[in-house]
Amino acid sequence: MAPSDSREVVIEATPEEIFAVVADVESTPTWSPQYQKAEIVDTDDEGRPRTVRQTVKTVGITDVLTVEYTCEPTKVSWVLLKARQ
Repeated sequence: MAPSDSREVVIEATPEEIFAVVADVESTPTWSPQYQKAEIVDTDDEGRPRTVRQTVKTVGITDVLTVEYTCEPTKVSWVLLKARQ
């Protein structure tokens, strides 16, 4: 069975503000230092990110991840589709 992780965080912002930050994946490297690059590969019918390629560097190891986002009215979730490492 593949490993799984789930976390909850309380954020003092409106859902619209949170969705705007999450959907702006290409800006992730500006506020999360382990992300060196993030590019949208594919979007859903509403123009939100669906497939994203991210270059991540942690503890001296760089990896390229392909992540699939699912946007619903009250939540955003994502799963790792592929990693080079």
